[in-house]
Amino acid sequence: MDIKILGYHGTTQDSASSIIENNNFKKSTKKNEWLGHGVYFYELYEKAEWWASQIEKNKEKAQAIIKSNILVPEKHYLNLDKPSEEDKLAKFIKFIEESGKKFIVSGDEIEKRCKVMNLYMKHGDFKVITATFTSTNKRHKEYLESIGYVRTEKQICVHDTDCIVYNELEVMS
Repeated sequence: MDIKILGYHGTTQDSASSIIENNNFKKSTKKNEWLGHGVYFYELYEKAEWWASQIEKNKEKAQAIIKSNILVPEKHYLNLDKPSEEDKLAKFIKFIEESGKKFIVSGDEIEKRCKVMNLYMKHGDFKVITATFTSTNKRHKEYLESIGYVRTEKQICVHDTDCIVYNELEVMS
């Protein structure tokens, strides 16, 4: 059974046009990605819109949001909002850390997470991963935190771009 996920990708108008024209997203391979290397989407349009406005290189360019359907076989989908899946990831990390092998994942916490997620994706043959994180959006943070509320965002990372339904992509703005 396939899992269908709706995602929103914040980018520039020029990049959106290129993505639509070429049926191709460029996977991010930065060493500090939250969920490893892949194409990133948000669960909500508004979050993708906010993200597109925050990217420094986009500040002087027209922004766009691409609406995308993502289809992934259930066995290749990792939902880290499920405690059982978090537990499996924790056991994988424990295995890495306790293995007697000279396997070292170096870097700061964020780089380490990216490397571990890339390894876990290969280990579990996962093609798409979703997880909810504390948002990097600092707008009104002090007021929200004053009542114990933490702003969050659900991110979708597509490791296998064949899961993106290219003929249904839609540029929203």
